[in-house]
Amino acid sequence: LYNTLDCINGLISFEKSSEAQAAIVSLSKFLRFAIKADNVVPLQKELEYVRNYLFIEKIRYQNRLLVLIDVPEELNPYAIPKLTLQPLIENAIIHGLADLPQGGEILIICDTHKTDLRIRILDDGVGIEPDRLAYIQAMLNDSSGIFHQENGMGIKNVAQRIRLRCGSRYGVTISNRAEGGTCATVLL
Repeated sequence: LYNTLDCINGLISFEKSSEAQAAIVSLSKFLRFAIKADNVVPLQKELEYVRNYLFIEKIRYQNRLLVLIDVPEELNPYAIPKLTLQPLIENAIIHGLADLPQGGEILIICDTHKTDLRIRILDDGVGIEPDRLAYIQAMLNDSSGIFHQENGMGIKNVAQRIRLRCGSRYGVTISNRAEGGTCATVLL
């Protein structure tokens, strides 16, 4: 919220009122969605939320982000825990792309297999060091609570909410991509 308001202030300072207004509208939609009591939403609503979040991030990163969303229309009604994708996308931006002078790309792909919905968030950023990746994977699979005070609570929270709703074989996995960058996979 602070960073977004700071960006809007900057847009106003540079007399970019139409961009500032668009950012305020996106922020308003973003906050409205986040505070609603619904715990589960259609994938289409989650993606609308993500688009509002990404609009704001593109302003912050001066359009150094290219985002492609590949979701077949027939998957839009699938139920998904609210606020599942945003923490994963935020991690891709902050840890994978933010420090790259040229920015980078994020690709969001959804598909199904039998009754499962798979959502992948791929970036072409710096990737994750092997030791850090092993730590993240252990954190995501932890059911003992040992990681309760550690960083990465957003993705751990997402993984736990999915497991509670769908069962133990579901959740979030993070991996490095062979061509560079990372892939966060959500399985519901």
